[in-house]
Amino acid sequence: MVSERLRYIERDGADLHKEALRGWQAGCERAKVERADWQIKVKEAAANSISTPPLPDTAVEPDEPQRRRTMVMDATPEALGSILAGNPAGTLHFRDELAG
Repeated sequence: MVSERLRYIERDGADLHKEALRGWQAGCERAKVERADWQIKVKEAAANSISTPPLPDTAVEPDEPQRRRTMVMDATPEALGSILAGNPAGTLHFRDELAG
């Protein structure tokens, strides 16, 4: 059945998402350190009446990675909206009950 294959893809995607989240968390921590360093430089610039240094790109926290979803089951409209926002290619809304 197609849903079984999609479940395998979902499982693999979940593993990749975990790795991406670890990288994102590391990037956020690095950005915090870079921002703190930049803030020190801004205070020094203000004390010495010199121009403010620009915020480095590395001091901006990266966007949280979105999990790739191929299939959704029993989702509320609100949850489905956020899932679709992170999956512009769309998902399959699979219902295993006729009442749904």
